[in-house]
Amino acid sequence: MKIAFVDESHVYLNGEKCLLYGAYICSDLSRSSQALIEIRNKFKLSQDIEIKWTIDTGDAVLNSNIKEDLLCQSHGYGDEFLVSITCGKDKNYAFNRCLEQVYNHFKIRSEETYGVIFDHDVTPNKQKAAAQVMSFSEKPYCLLFAEAASELTAGISVIDGFLGAYAYMIHKQDIEKQPKIEAHPELYLRLDEFFWEIFRRSIPGEFRWDHSYSEYEDVAKVDTGYCHTLGHGLVVDPDLTAEQFKRIEPFIDLHLGCTI
Repeated sequence: MKIAFVDESHVYLNGEKCLLYGAYICSDLSRSSQALIEIRNKFKLSQDIEIKWTIDTGDAVLNSNIKEDLLCQSHGYGDEFLVSITCGKDKNYAFNRCLEQVYNHFKIRSEETYGVIFDHDVTPNKQKAAAQVMSFSEKPYCLLFAEAASELTAGISVIDGFLGAYAYMIHKQDIEKQPKIEAHPELYLRLDEFFWEIFRRSIPGEFRWDHSYSEYEDVAKVDTGYCHTLGHGLVVDPDLTAEQFKRIEPFIDLHLGCTI
């Protein structure tokens, strides 16, 4: 049974603070758990330091190195990420939208069952959230719905890091001066581009390509193939203004070919 680990954050769209929810669809919990153990050992972190996007060891360089390993090493093949953006401050509503997205994802993937583990801050009304899950009367069936302490749950650490990176990409997309990462020897990427490279193949959606690119379908698919994530990997509040939606548009169609 696959498990969706859910956490929440926020994102600013055209000056308005919106709720940002994410789900990490984990195919192998032992992999992410082992990755977090290795990160803790590698950087000699005490047990009272939680590995997350806002980690603060007192050393900015160390914080950056830990986050890089969290984003790069803690997930792998078969894992996926879902994003949900909701206007306003109603966490009950936002979490329920996320739960519906998770359900639909597993339905698309033809799963029989699934589980949801969520951070304690994602909703002030767990009973309402449980009722939402129970309202899904058709397969797949949710057989695990539980709150967990983020500091003790590897999957929540993974989704916390993802949400931090996703919000960073949205906020910094038009900022020219950014830190750069050496993605390959002597090949440096802006930090938001680096995050995009890490996650662009892990947000699900509909595969599309430019049919006019080449008479050879295989060539066209390889060179122009992209994932249209809107409505699956990415769901947005229909109440977003046109200007707010423009901030999201660059993250809807994710190119799948080689870029580095």
